[in-house]
Amino acid sequence: MEINKNERTKKQTIYAIGAAVLLVTTFVAMHPIQTSYAANAEAIPQFDSCELRTGSNAPEDPISMNTIVVDVKNHGIAKTIHAEKEIYECELVQGNLPVIVDVTTIAEKYENMTTQKTIRNQAEVLTCIKTKEGATLIGCSTYRPSTSPVPVGTTCSEERIAHPQEMNTVNKGNIVKTIEAQKEVFLCTLSGSVQKKVEIVVFAEVWENLNKLPSDPVIKKTFESMRCVVLVTDGTAINLKNNGKQDGTVESCQFLDVAT
Repeated sequence: MEINKNERTKKQTIYAIGAAVLLVTTFVAMHPIQTSYAANAEAIPQFDSCELRTGSNAPEDPISMNTIVVDVKNHGIAKTIHAEKEIYECELVQGNLPVIVDVTTIAEKYENMTTQKTIRNQAEVLTCIKTKEGATLIGCSTYRPSTSPVPVGTTCSEERIAHPQEMNTVNKGNIVKTIEAQKEVFLCTLSGSVQKKVEIVVFAEVWENLNKLPSDPVIKKTFESMRCVVLVTDGTAINLKNNGKQDGTVESCQFLDVAT
């Protein structure tokens, strides 16, 4: 019996759909990392064996900062965000695939423009993994580091930063706040092959009431620091069963008042 044209077209369509499903299934089976982590931006594969890019291989100006003022319940709230990006050459724990790991440490400061007092300080870390040869993003995740002190020993040396300073000014009416941030980095060698990095950001603020002009408008000056400790490498492979430490991890960030 002869099959008409419509029936032939219908069968061809069914065959094409079946072939496409088979192709997608095969691709998913052969590329588990790309598919599983693309579906969940907060889930990234574990990495280790990291080496921090330094000197001419590091970003020339990785630090940025800005401040805004928002009216909240008739109060001016100033938010300052300070961020720095660092780049690590690492390998995935499963498969030893070479990857580029971007680690950005973000400091956030919230202050009351009326009382000139700090409301809240916090730190957050953004980590993104990219394949080195495929030029693709595997995924990103965020976490908040501990606020407890982390020892780094006594064998530390200061690293040069090309652009360590950021500054800006905001106001709420006649109240003006100028904030300046100065960054310093120290590399510390501990026992064995353990290397840690200490990042210190000093925030200097000047509060002014411009209604006092031409007299001295300065209300007060404050100094505060954020000290972060980063595990660059521990020289050993991460132990998945014992939740071992992962290279390129910001272990701690502490905000401290600076005596004047």
